[in-house]
Amino acid sequence: MTDVPPTLARLAEFQDQRSCFEGYSQCFGVDLDLLRPGGAPLEVWLPEPAGHTRVRPFAQANGSGSLYALWDDGTGADPEDWPVIVFGDEGGVYLVAAHLRNLLQLLALDTEISVDFDAHFYLDPDDEWHTRDHDLFVTWLADEFGLAPATDPGAIVAATRDRYRVPFAAWLEAAGYVE
Repeated sequence: MTDVPPTLARLAEFQDQRSCFEGYSQCFGVDLDLLRPGGAPLEVWLPEPAGHTRVRPFAQANGSGSLYALWDDGTGADPEDWPVIVFGDEGGVYLVAAHLRNLLQLLALDTEISVDFDAHFYLDPDDEWHTRDHDLFVTWLADEFGLAPATDPGAIVAATRDRYRVPFAAWLEAAGYVE
């Protein structure tokens, strides 16, 4: 397995200590086995194996087969600060968060990402249901990182896409991705 970014390692530790796979954010679960070479079936999305070297899948993103991954944008940034992308179960690949801390804020909303012709976090303001350990996660997020749940998930996704749209599209093309 490759080195695990510290934020991701801390999240995996939180998950493991509570035996709460999928129990703190709806349909989300860290799976560090995905980080090892061949740990995720990337050829489903990226036909050119050279494209696989720039992504590090690390978690299931929803209940139907989507995966979260870190994307090396080629700037030499630390993996801790790589953008987060989602490989959709319907075939799409989308930018979601500028870095892991933004993703944690999105996860604190306790709703799964919907990935179809785009990637969205649909929030129902009347839905008061939460996963079993959601409150523990929100407290942990504040204690560990000084972060609160996102107040505007669409703004996080939009800012990430605005910032990385051009290099991401170029990388997808080079990786053989066809929408």
